[in-house]
Amino acid sequence: METIRGTSEKGLIIRLKDGDKRAFELIFERYKDYLYLFICKAVPSREDSEGIVQETFISLWLNRGTLDENKPLKPYLFTIAKNEICDHLRKIYSKRKYLDSLFSEHSANPVSEENEIEYWEFERYLLSQINQLPERRKEIFRLSKLEGKSYREIACLLKISENTVDMQMRSANSAIFQAIKQYLAYLVILLLNI
Repeated sequence: METIRGTSEKGLIIRLKDGDKRAFELIFERYKDYLYLFICKAVPSREDSEGIVQETFISLWLNRGTLDENKPLKPYLFTIAKNEICDHLRKIYSKRKYLDSLFSEHSANPVSEENEIEYWEFERYLLSQINQLPERRKEIFRLSKLEGKSYREIACLLKISENTVDMQMRSANSAIFQAIKQYLAYLVILLLNI
């Protein structure tokens, strides 16, 4: 059986199940780097990867009572990590999907002729707001929203990291969202004065 600093893995699992914090620390030291490298392949952000490593070990500690000391720990930890990665990516996807739906909601085809003028005015306004973004941010925004490229494709195309793409898109989405709010507030004021 594999040993960790002179203690068998089976012995560490038994101690961990009993709530031994030192056994937990030894397991953490043994597997944290393997997990980090594994997680980095799916989550390029160092901060996010470190957070997922921590979440993996928190889950291990909380579920220690269900461990089987006769089974190797490494596959169990990697399964937890894989689930944490999926949860993390699902959260990112949900946020991005929300922002995408907000954008498409305001740029969809008009539903009636009466709304056609307002639609084209809004589209012109939206495009003017996009054009006011800093050059790099505008380029990234256009590649993502207008050309449908993934963050990874944009990063490769522009020779920047996916984190940079993500940060630029967050800033662009925030600016566009604020512009939409201002536009809608302006319309409300116009309607109240009619």
